Amino acid sequence: MKRALSFLLLFVLLVPLFSCGEKEEIRRVYSYQDRGYDTFEATLEFADEIVIATYEGVDEYETYRELFFTVTDVIKGWEEEEIVVINQFSHVGCGNETISLSYDSDSLTFQEGKSYLLVLQEYQRLYVDSSDYALLSNIYFPLDDLSKSTMYDQPLLSHTTGLTALPQTKEELVSYVSANCGEAELSDKLTAYTSSGNLSDMLEASTCVAEVTVGNLALSGTYSAVDTFNCTIDNVLSGFANATDVKIVFPRGAVEEGDQITALLGANSDTTTLYHLASPDGIVTGLKKWRLEQMLDE
Repeated sequence: MKRALSFLLLFVLLVPLFSCGEKEEIRRVYSYQDRGYDTFEATLEFADEIVIATYEGVDEYETYRELFFTVTDVIKGWEEEEIVVINQFSHVGCGNETISLSYDSDSLTFQEGKSYLLVLQEYQRLYVDSSDYALLSNIYFPLDDLSKSTMYDQPLLSHTTGLTALPQTKEELVSYVSANCGEAELSDKLTAYTSSGNLSDMLEASTCVAEVTVGNLALSGTYSAVDTFNCTIDNVLSGFANATDVKIVFPRGAVEEGDQITALLGANSDTTTLYHLASPDGIVTGLKKWRLEQMLDE
């Protein structure tokens, strides 16, 4: 069963994987959730991307670090020359009805110039045309010493259903992973969003068009330049809003408390009260607002 990761992100967009070719413009949405327990094989199936990559270095921040890798081989995913892995400083709990365990998400040690097999989930930062990655279940395969392979900071063999011994070579590891990673597939967690600034595209992508009063700041984004505000939906011009009092994720600096705006909004479910702009240009003013009103009247 697919379960969400425990990132301290209120709102991130995840791009699902289909093949080594083009990326599909469908995004998965995750908010605060605990990570459920999965076996190694189930995690391989869940992964968006599995690669062999060489570690190049790290940038450290207050609550997370960015790990930089150069990709040498793609086992699952599309061709990427370089990837950035977001590694949060946090203690993660995961489990199910019978298993309970925890690990520190930043516990893994990477050495510059060394190669690793990485099991990854990709996410795209909201309103920004770029993608980063996260390590799934702290899976760790240092190719120069596979005896140190781990998952959840425990020996890998504790969490596999198919291996009785660790692979001894890169070739054995790649063969097993390739046979068990499955085909990438769409998530059932979709969101209404487009990168286009065209009114027709935004309207088609949006869940609703609404007049909104911006309230106080609820959360400032950690990795992305976004802020979440408590807001009041004063009037729905098109579509459907789940509530009057909602939270909306905006690009940082786009709004201030007390602003009254007209916005095309998206939501990832029929019951959520967490919204985002349906496009980076989802706040409309002036002539664009007038054109939108004309379109809604047609």
